[in-house]
Amino acid sequence: MTKAKSVGRLVLFFSAAISAAAVPAAAAGEPAPLRPAERAAAVWALEYLEKGPASWLDDLAAGSPLRGNAAAGPEIELRAGPPAGARWRLATSSDPESAVFHIVFPSGHEELLRLETAEENGVRKIAAIEAGWEARQAPPEVFEGAGREAEENPAASGKSAESPPAAPPGSPPYSPALPL
Repeated sequence: MTKAKSVGRLVLFFSAAISAAAVPAAAAGEPAPLRPAERAAAVWALEYLEKGPASWLDDLAAGSPLRGNAAAGPEIELRAGPPAGARWRLATSSDPESAVFHIVFPSGHEELLRLETAEENGVRKIAAIEAGWEARQAPPEVFEGAGREAEENPAASGKSAESPPAAPPGSPPYSPALPL
């Protein structure tokens, strides 16, 4: 398949998704309309697949750490991956200011990409780009009865020096994956 045909099919797919978003969901179970962040991200995805990381440089928000950075192009491609042959699917994000894509590369590797957006002068911009492989900082661990003695002497807390501390009761296990 030629690049023009594959880009054309992507345009058709995203155009249908954007058009469907204009029609309100009539019944429960139908997809929710696209939010402004998702609409903008669909356009950015098409531009990325057609023109590569340079296509996002003008779409970076003023507060983005990549804005004005000479290494922005390679940093974008590091997070979004090579555009050639990649398949992007818009996923549902719990954050209304973000869009999440599930990307499958020709090698079979799968990745999640989160685009955090910001509105500047009525125009949606890319505030942050985060790949699923990027480590998030773990929430602080708080343990009942674990005071200075437990820090200095692991045996005092009943834990061996080699075992990691358990999560507080009732809390979900920490995962560095992106929230969807």
